[in-house]
This record gives sequence, structure tokens and C-alpha cells, in this order.
Amino acid sequence: MRALLVPALVLALAPLPAPAQEGDDKSFLAGLLEGALSDTGRDVTIEGFAGALSSTATIDKLTIADSGGIWLVLEGAEMQWNRAALLQGRIEIGAISAQRVTLSRLPVLPPSEGLTPEAKGFALPVLPVAIDLGALSIGDLTLGAPVLGQEVHLAAQGRASLEGGAGDTRLTVVRIDGQDGFVRIDGAFDNETKVLDLTLALNEGAGGIAAKALGLPGEPPLGLNVAGHGPLDGFAADLSLATNGQERLGGHLTTLPADNGAAMQIALGGDLTVLLPADIAQVIGHDARLTASAHFGGGVVDLQDLSLRADALTVTGAARIGGQSGLATEARLHVETPDLGLFASLAGMDLGGAGQFDLSLRADPMAGLFDATIDGVAQDARSGIAVLDPLLAGEARLHIAGRRGVEGMTLDALDVTTQAARINATAVLNSLGLTTTFDTTLNEPEKLVAGLIGPLQASGQATRLDGGEWLVNADAKGPGGIYAEIVGSLFENGEADAGLKGRLPLALVALASRAVQMGGEAVFDMALKGPLGIDALSGRMTVENARVALPSLGQSVEALGGTVDVAAGAAQLALQGRAAGGGDLTLGGRVTLMAPFGASLGLDLDRLALADPALYRTTASGRVTLEGPLTGAAHIAGELTLGETEIRVPTESIGTAALPDVAHQGASAAVAATLDRAGLGPHTATTGGGPAYTIDLGLSAPDRIFVRGRGVDAEMGGGVRLGGSLDALRPEGQFNLIRGRLDLLDQRFVLTEGALRLEGRFLPSIRLVAQTTARTGTEVTVALDGPATEPVVTLTSNPSLPEDEILSQLILGRNLSEIGPLQAVQLASAAATLAGRGGVGIVDKIRSRFGLDDLDVVTDGNGGTAVRAGKYIGENIYSDVTVGTDGSAEVSLNLDLGGPYTARGTATTTGATSLGIFYEKDY
Repeated sequence: MRALLVPALVLALAPLPAPAQEGDDKSFLAGLLEGALSDTGRDVTIEGFAGALSSTATIDKLTIADSGGIWLVLEGAEMQWNRAALLQGRIEIGAISAQRVTLSRLPVLPPSEGLTPEAKGFALPVLPVAIDLGALSIGDLTLGAPVLGQEVHLAAQGRASLEGGAGDTRLTVVRIDGQDGFVRIDGAFDNETKVLDLTLALNEGAGGIAAKALGLPGEPPLGLNVAGHGPLDGFAADLSLATNGQERLGGHLTTLPADNGAAMQIALGGDLTVLLPADIAQVIGHDARLTASAHFGGGVVDLQDLSLRADALTVTGAARIGGQSGLATEARLHVETPDLGLFASLAGMDLGGAGQFDLSLRADPMAGLFDATIDGVAQDARSGIAVLDPLLAGEARLHIAGRRGVEGMTLDALDVTTQAARINATAVLNSLGLTTTFDTTLNEPEKLVAGLIGPLQASGQATRLDGGEWLVNADAKGPGGIYAEIVGSLFENGEADAGLKGRLPLALVALASRAVQMGGEAVFDMALKGPLGIDALSGRMTVENARVALPSLGQSVEALGGTVDVAAGAAQLALQGRAAGGGDLTLGGRVTLMAPFGASLGLDLDRLALADPALYRTTASGRVTLEGPLTGAAHIAGELTLGETEIRVPTESIGTAALPDVAHQGASAAVAATLDRAGLGPHTATTGGGPAYTIDLGLSAPDRIFVRGRGVDAEMGGGVRLGGSLDALRPEGQFNLIRGRLDLLDQRFVLTEGALRLEGRFLPSIRLVAQTTARTGTEVTVALDGPATEPVVTLTSNPSLPEDEILSQLILGRNLSEIGPLQAVQLASAAATLAGRGGVGIVDKIRSRFGLDDLDVVTDGNGGTAVRAGKYIGENIYSDVTVGTDGSAEVSLNLDLGGPYTARGTATTTGATSLGIFYEKDY
């Protein structure tokens, strides 16, 4: 208003000059105006001033500058006014117009014009003259990009009046740069009645100034309407904000009486989802309500009874902004949310659960100071971090206290307490670096590692120096003797120089696999030096008195010891152990520690006991190697020699009884892990045949493979080579009959043919044949054929007869039609023996008890009876002793010379001896 008042008074009071002075406007009046309009930090320059003494005055150009240069340029200005009205104490301006006004930026305000903390109240200025502006017109009002963020061209029309402390105005501003948009303001106020009338309407098309400034998603068409009336201590206004013609936010603003300053009641609400970024909109939802009482006075804004209610949260509390430092803030807020998952996109984490939190904040943004605490409780929280979420189940309590002061930023406390864990941490950040300390206890570590029962504690300190180096000193202790410590440095370039020492229970290593169970511990002393990665790790792990069990193979290794040396991304193994069933084994070689885990390993076996209690027992000696990547294409090769082997033909079919569907309710983590490792858990993985390792493994046993059961007692020898792959074995070769017999009741049949093969996944398959002639003259063949777990007995004859008839002639020496009841019972017993239901005979029990390889009761041609016992007394020496009921005895010795050659010698109690070399071949 001063820009209009001062020059008007100057012109009105100036004496009328002579016509000759008309051309001196610039020298006198223009200079007078420039001096009157200029002030500290504001320099006004006028060019082309004319018509000052008439009813129409014009100015070609007016500029205003500050310390940063020109910020306002007015061009082509014209004012129509009534000079005579000045004599009545009025300024009557019919119209003011300008062709172009350019506001390139906002002015730099001098310190004296800044805000003051004292509230002075609202009032219109009381001027010594009345002002009546009939029309205001600006053809092109250009606002530079620094003003609104983009250059805007506007046209302005309006009017205004001010007299005796009462005034009113109407102003309309329209965009003229091709974009839709206008602002209309109608207002009136009287200092005496304190009544304010205000109407504000803003409408703009898509991509408008307000939408850009507010960062509205998609920058939609925007409409804002505010209309209010009333005294300043009871002014009520309705507010409405719309996009695309649909109201999004509405409410009321009501001023209240206040002893000091001003007060206001705020009530707003609506669907803000289209006005907010998607992650925030998800939290606020489609119906948000904000209420608060605000008090303005002394440069302070007090918000009381603050309440924000939205879909995902409820916030209540109070806040205070301002004070001596200008923007000092104090707040106390209570936040509740039924679903933390709605904050997932905002936090960038897979959150879940419910929670309520109390926030206390004191901050001075101008000084950069704050002091804050957060206390809260979450229920069944989820972070999306696999290693953390099991620890957050149930109720989790949170306490955070932090501050920033002249000494730096301090995290005084970070405490998280759940049923499963307790986490405490502190931190200090200043110009010297960052120091953090932590102390964590896992009460239920089995939630992270199944089977790890007992508290696990970790504590330590990490300091980040100014150059980016981290100094770390931490240790961990846990159940089963777990201990680990790390001391050293981690550098900003990703390198490390640290030492790692400790003890690791081997049971932890086995927890990840159902196929392996381990006991004992490994002591490790490692160094981590160089770029972080497996190549930077070096050192030794020592194992003593460990135990490894392979339940699926029925094997366990005890007294396992040795070393594992790590260097250059690979581990060198040197381990030895003794099998629980007997025998020694040694494992050595190298394995790389990164995929595909290339390996070159050798396993040496020395009489290693192998057994399936229901099917076989043997020992193996030799060497097996593994070459290639463990993740797939490795190759297994080797040669193994089997020691004395016994294959038991079961008296019944061997199988696993099917269990009905049984669900274990309320299983603990330890029970669930046990069920899973046993293949009975709900999460038991279905595995295939294992990695596709190729195999070339030879199994040789020249003799002493004994097949017994169902009346069979046979010795076999030979060799088998396993080819193919682990998931598709291809056995070649077989073990052939050396000697044997088949006993049925009192009948003895010498085996004439026999073979033992490996089929499928290492399952023995047998074929044994005995041929004889019954007393009836019928030629009979008895064959035991099929997998060793459940072989099938078949009887054939020449001439061909039914099996029951063959059995009658074979056992009783007569036709089936000729037998009596007692003989029928004997026949049934023989059939049961052949079918595998006869049990283990007493002779076989005696042989097993005395550790003999053979025990038999024989009959000579004269009807005499004798007992024969045989045993291997060396690797290739077999001896048997035959003692008759008449006191005679015979000792024989068989020496395997290799291949088909055997040396045999005998001696009897009568003094007879014999010695010979025999050639035998099966065909």
C-alpha cells in the first residue's frame, strides 16, 4: 500500500509547475518517488515517468532490487486517479494497470523484517487517508521458477478499499500459459467489529502448481475452497479439497477465545488415498480423521487433544512447537496399530503383527538437538528377516532411548525382550567415530537351529574409526560347549584382518542333515585376512574323540580325530576313526569351499564292519576315491575286498510295517526335529536318489561268503563291479557257489548250482539249486531264487509233478496218496522250512555260538553218523574236522592257490593220509 500512497501524496501536494517544467518530471518527481519508495535493502529505479500532473500517469519501467540484484520488474504501468479527492483525505484510483510484471524470485528480507516471537494480533493498518482502488489489471504477471518451482504466466484482475481500519478486496488470478488454473479471493475485515469474511477458491488442471508443490501422486486436477465468517475469536470456516471433481478432504476450522494469542479447533477428515504415496496411503486408508486444539501465541503453537484415527493406526497425544529458539518441539504421542503389515511397503520390510507405542520427543531443529524415547509392545511381530522372526513370536517389548547433543549422537538404550530372546545395545556417534556395544541372549536358540537346547549368549563391542575401519571384539557362548570369539579389524574397502577362535560342538554341524548324527567337538583357530570371502580364511580345525553316526546305513564311527586345514579357499582333510562294529577308516584329501565344491578325497578302509542285522554281515578293506564337484558330477572309484561274509536268508519276509496316519500334536522344536530327521515329520523333504555321482567300484571275495537259512548252508566266492551312478547302479559280475547243501528234515541235498548277484540299489539276489533223485526214481530240482529279503522256493521234477507230490516223494520216498497222518505232519514241516517259516535250527545255533564257519551232521554209506566242523584259519586256508560215533576222526586242510587251483590234504586216526592239487571250474 505504501507503493501507492507515497507517490500519490507527493503528486497531490506538489505545486503546479510552469509548462516549461513538464519535461523535468524525471529530474524532480521521478527522483522524489525513487527516494520515497526505496529503503534499506530495497532499491527502486523508475524509467519513463510521465503525466504526473494530469489524471493519468504512466511509467515505462520500474525495478526493485535487493542485495542479490533485481527481483521485480514492472513495465507499461498506468494509473487513473482523482487528484482533487486528496483534499478530502481520500485516494481515489479509478484503475491501475500494467502490461507486464515479472517477479523473478522472492526478495531477501533484511533482519529487521523477519518474524518476531511476540504475537501482535491481526489488524488492518490505519492510514491518514482512505484508499479506494476501483480496478487493478495486470496483463502478464510472470513468476520465475524460484518462486513456485516452475515459471508461471498469470493475468490478474481485482479491486480494493481501505478506510478507517476497515477494508475489503477481491482478486482473481488466471493462468495464461496454456495451463488451466485460477485463484479467487474475496475478503473483508473491520478493526472495530473484528469480523472477518473470507472466501478462497482455487482450481487448476492436471499437473498444476499446487499438485506439484504438494507432491500429489499423478498430479491430478485440484480444487480448494475455504469459506468463513465471524469474529476473530469465533471465526468458523469450512474447508474442502477435491481432485478430479471429487471431495477428498473436508472439515472445519474454528477460532476460539484466547487470553494470549489465538486458539483454533481443527476437525478434518476424508479419503486421502489418492493424495498420498501408495505406501503411506495404505497406512492411512480410506477414512482418516484428525482433530486437535491449537493455540498460537508468543511464537508458540500448542497442539492439545491431538487425535489421528486411520485404518492402520491411531495416534493420540500433544505437541508444542516454537519458543525462544523458534522451532523447538516437544511431543508426547501414543500410537496403536492392529496390523504392522500395512507399514511393510513404507519400511521396505515384510512386517506383521500388532503393536502400540509411546513416543516422547524434545527437539530443537535450529540447533540440531533432540532427545527421544520410544516404549512399546508388539504381539506376534514379524520383520521378514528369517533369522530374527522366530525370536519375535508372542509378546515383544521395545525400549529405545536416544539423543543428540554437543557431544554427538547417543543411543542410550535399545532393548528388545521376548520369550525367546533379550537384545541390548548402545551406541555413540561423534566426530571421532562410532562405538556400539551389544549383549544378546537367546533363551530358545532351538527356534533358529533345531536341537540346539539351552541359552546362547553373545556380547561385544564394535568401533568405527574416522577412516572407516571397524575394530571388533566379540564372543559367544552356548550349550554343548559352544564358544567363539573374534578380534580384529574390518576395513571400509571390504577387507579384514581378524582372528577367530573357539569350540564348535559337532552336533551343530549334523543338525542340518537327517542323514548324519555327530558328537564331540572341533577346536578351531582361524585368521580372516584380506578381502572378505572364503579365500581370506585360513587356519586349522582340530577334532578329537568325535563320533559320527549314519542311521540310514546302520554305521557309526567312534574315536574320530584329525585336522582340517583351511587355506586359499580350500580345506585339507586328515581324519581317522574306528567303526563301532569294528574296523578302521582314514579320510584324506582336499575340498574347495565354494560351489561347486570340487573334491579330491580318498577313504581307506581296514576290515570295516558292515551289517544289516536281519540280512547280512561282512567286513570291507581297500580304498575308495572321490574326484570332482560335490554338487553333481563327481566320480567314485575304488577296489574293496570283502572279508568273511554271512548272508542270512530270512525265515520270514523282511519289510516295514506301514504306520497309520498319526499326527503329533503340540510337538516341541526338539521333537519336531527328531521326527524330521527320522523321515516322519510334517516338513520331511522328499529326496531323490542323491547326486548323480558316477561310480566304478570293485567288490571282490574269493571265498567265505556264506549263505544260510531255510535249510541252506552254502559258501560262495567271486567278484562284482558297480558301475553307473549312485541313483542308477549297474552291477556286473556275481559270487558263485563253492560248496553247499540243503537240509529238509532228515534229507540232505548237495547244492549243484549257486550264484549271488547285486541288483537295484545294492540289494543281494540269490539263486541256489540242488538236484537229486527221489527213492521213487523221480528226478527232483529244488531252487531258491529271488532277492535275499524274500526269496522264492520252487520244486520241479522229471517227470513233471505237482509240488506237493514232488515234496512227498523227495522227503518220504512215496506218493502223496500213500502217506499217513504222521507223515503228513512231517511233510508240512518240510514245506514250512522251504517257505521260510521253519525258524533257525539247533545245529545252526551251535555253529554260530562257537564261531564256526560250518557245522554239519553227516551219515556214511554204512549208516554211521559223524559230526563235521569247519573254519577258515587264514585268509586262504580252510580246515574241517569230522568225528564219527565209532571214535574215528579225520582232519582235512584246503589251501586256496588262486584261480581254480586248490591244494588239499587229509589225515585220519587210522593213519591214512592224502595230498593233492585240484582244478575246479564252474560252467
